[in-house]
Formats: sequence, structure tokens, C-alpha cells
Amino acid sequence: MKETFSTAIRLLTFRASADELRALNHRHLAFGLLCTWLVGMGRWWEDPKAGLWQHLGVGSVAYVFLLAGFLWLVLWPLVPAHWSPLNVLVFVTLTSPPAILYAIPVRHGLPLHTAQSVRLWLLAIVAGWRVALLVFYLRRGAGLTGGRWLVAAAFPLLLIVFVLTALNLERVVFDFMGGIRASDRTVNDGAYGVLVLISMVSMLAFLPLLAAYLVMSVNSVFAKDGRRRGPFFYLFALALALLGVVFNFYGQTLFGVVLIGAGSVMAMTTMFKLNDPSDV
Repeated sequence: MKETFSTAIRLLTFRASADELRALNHRHLAFGLLCTWLVGMGRWWEDPKAGLWQHLGVGSVAYVFLLAGFLWLVLWPLVPAHWSPLNVLVFVTLTSPPAILYAIPVRHGLPLHTAQSVRLWLLAIVAGWRVALLVFYLRRGAGLTGGRWLVAAAFPLLLIVFVLTALNLERVVFDFMGGIRASDRTVNDGAYGVLVLISMVSMLAFLPLLAAYLVMSVNSVFAKDGRRRGPFFYLFALALALLGVVFNFYGQTLFGVVLIGAGSVMAMTTMFKLNDPSDV
């Protein structure tokens, strides 16, 4: 247990070695899940609008499994040198402790406006810390080099924000800009305002990042497996384009255009790789 705790501390302070990160096991997972459960309860105990599962910390535990699976699947095409579902899950759980800052009782003893500012800064600290840990893990633990680690760190985050914004942009923006009644205000309202700003920026940055991700993914798989993956990428590009047409047919124009564009980028990148004489 002492060694497990020491590894977690070294990870959180960016001192864990590559061998330590790649040797994360079930003992680290048990410790990480315990931390996730505890900080999950602390995260919501001050919010009167939180549901029972949030207050019990169950939502946070379920969330780390979903996030780890999402990260593993999305970044797998970039072909990290060391990439396993268990290792990614353990890493995600071990990034939970910084969220203990959310348990600071800013609602009690502070004016609402001040409490909102404090909660916003706490959110920024925890989010920035976790993003920095992700970059650290991708470079040292997963072995991503070149520009791949930068795309690998940014793309999943912007993908999540882009999808959520595209699905719920109008309601979120107008609910926030329309004003919040005094009886409905909480210490998290400032964070929601920043989320709206982040959503707007993400909508602009996502498309060029998506193109970079697709090009790097095709190049990485070709570098590992050679030209035999060409037919797979053509089929996948066709599937994306057809799915985009379906979305357009049902009125989801934004998703449709993005999917058709993604399929086109993947098909063109594959064609260039197959016709590149240096890859023969």
C-alpha cells in the first residue's frame, strides 16, 4: 500500500518514471477508485441541486470508467507505444485527488459572488492540473512523440466539448444569457459561464484539430502496419461520409458536414500515402 501511495504522489507531482507509469496495476486501480469515490462525494456535498448518486460519489466512479474507455478508443489510432485499457483506467483514477479542492466549503461564510469566484478558480486549478497530467502521461507513459502528444491531449477534450455544444448549444447559451433567478443561483454559476465561453472557442478550434488528428492517425497506422491498412481506411472514410449524409437527411447539418469532411480528409490522406513512392 505504501508503494502504491508513493507512486500516486509521484504521478500527481509529475515525478513518476516511464517504468512506473507502465507498471500501474490492480492495486493502483483499487487505490484510485477509492480516491475517486471520496472526492466524488466531496465534489457535490455543497451543491443542493446535486442528485443522490452524485452525493454518494457513485457518479464519479462511473465517470472514470467512461472517460478511460473514451480516451483509450479515441487515441488508439495514434498508435501509442504503450497503450492498454487497464493502464489508461488506472491513470484516470489516480488523477482524481486534485478534485478534493472542490470540497472546500466556499458556500458557507462567503457572499455568493465571492463564492462563485473562488469556485471558478478551484475549477481552473483542477482542470489545468489534470490536463497537464494527461500531457505528462501521454509523453512519458504512453510514449507519444513529435506532435502526436499535443494532438492526443487536445483532441479528446475538444471532441467532448464540441459534441456537447452541438447537441445543446442553443439551450445552454440562452438559459445562461437569459439570466438566473436569485433563488436558483449556486456557487457553480460562474463555472457555467466560463463553460459557455470554452464551448464557443472549441467550436472554432475543433475542425482543424480533427483534420490533424485524422492525418496523424492514418500516418501512424501506415507507419506501423504498412499499406495493407489502405482498404480499411477507404471503407471507414466511406462509412463516415454515408453517416454524414444520413445526419444531413435528418436535419443534423453540423454533424453531417463534419462527418463528410472527416471522411474526405481520411480518404485523401490514405490516397496520398498509397501513392507516396517513399513508402514503398
